[in-house]
Amino acid sequence: MTSSKTNPILLLSYAGIFALWALSPHVMIPYTVHTCSLVLFILYSACHHSLNLREQAEKAKNNEPGAEAVEVMKKEDAMQFPIIGSCALFGLYLALKYLGKEWVNFFIGLYFCLAGTFAVSFSLAPFLKCTSIAPKLMNEKLVFKRTINITNKFVADYIFEDDKIELDFCATDVLSLI
Repeated sequence: MTSSKTNPILLLSYAGIFALWALSPHVMIPYTVHTCSLVLFILYSACHHSLNLREQAEKAKNNEPGAEAVEVMKKEDAMQFPIIGSCALFGLYLALKYLGKEWVNFFIGLYFCLAGTFAVSFSLAPFLKCTSIAPKLMNEKLVFKRTINITNKFVADYIFEDDKIELDFCATDVLSLI
């Protein structure tokens, strides 16, 4: 298999993703062409990356030197997708039927607001730890550590894969959340 640096199709897909990203605000691209080409480029690059992960998993399984363990989806996990998806759609149907469109839109907006806030804050936290915005002494003194034991076996086994959740916050995490 060729590496990502020498595979011309992979480099072309990266260039296509970047070109569509850069040109779409300035050039009128029909949405069908834009969507189909973007999906094609993203799928090719993701499949290529997946093949690289598969090779790394084989190396790790054979205990070759320099190989890292790669988390691979199991058959049981893949078999749960239709069940979880069906339950989610049925729950959305019930919510729309009994709560109304306004409340469902409110809860979905709240969910995306919170998810976006935490995604941005966790992305900024490593940067803030490296800079002098939050002093190192402040990060060492203001540390919150808490371990929560999960007593429900289903939640512990299938959601968290452990019976403990460890929370660890420092001053930089709080600063990035603000």
